[in-house]
Amino acid sequence: MRRVRDRTTPSASAQSVFHNARAQQLYTENFSKCTPIIEHEIFLCELKETILPHIFESRQWLIATLLLLQWTAKPRYKFLNLFRANKLSRERNWLLASVLGFGFLFLLVFLTSILADRLIGPKAVNNPIVKEILLSSDISKAACVAVYCIVTPLLEETVYRGFLLTSISSTMKWQKAVFVSSVIFSAAHFSGENFLQLSIIGCVLGCSYCWTGNLSSSIVIHSLYNALTLMLTLLS
Repeated sequence: MRRVRDRTTPSASAQSVFHNARAQQLYTENFSKCTPIIEHEIFLCELKETILPHIFESRQWLIATLLLLQWTAKPRYKFLNLFRANKLSRERNWLLASVLGFGFLFLLVFLTSILADRLIGPKAVNNPIVKEILLSSDISKAACVAVYCIVTPLLEETVYRGFLLTSISSTMKWQKAVFVSSVIFSAAHFSGENFLQLSIIGCVLGCSYCWTGNLSSSIVIHSLYNALTLMLTLLS
């Protein structure tokens, strides 16, 4: 007699394992599809609660000043004229001025930091708000770098060197104009403990602008310095 093969259904434990594996697979697939959406929502929340308030609180008055100056400025002080090559800028290399200016600025800030630490005592290097933004996510980090290394140098150099220093230098010697504009630049940051360093930074940026004749070198120096500051903040 031929033996008939027993075709029994899988056991309950085998079915349970199969369903659990299938559920895990579906969960993984759905989660991978939702991950970009979740990350986007997290970024929007961070942008709304931390990044945008911090940016606008410290930059809104500067943007308003720039718009006012652009509206009321004489033709020779117009925004685009600050970047156009003139006779002086053609004779002098703004890229070389940027490299030398940043190196000189780094040396001065380093020496004044050592002197301040000995006279006043060491102080924290990092800004807790900025550090929180840098550590929150890659998108927040990119936004912070863009603001501090592109937007801020462009706005501040246009206002303090492009408009202010240019206006003051028409009534006094350029050395004195650089000093006055640097003091105003430092005072506008409302940081008493960093007043000396900010004044030194303003002097270097002002001298770079006067030497090259346009804002390109001072913006590059300012951007590199802010990038260095962000790096130290992230590593501290």
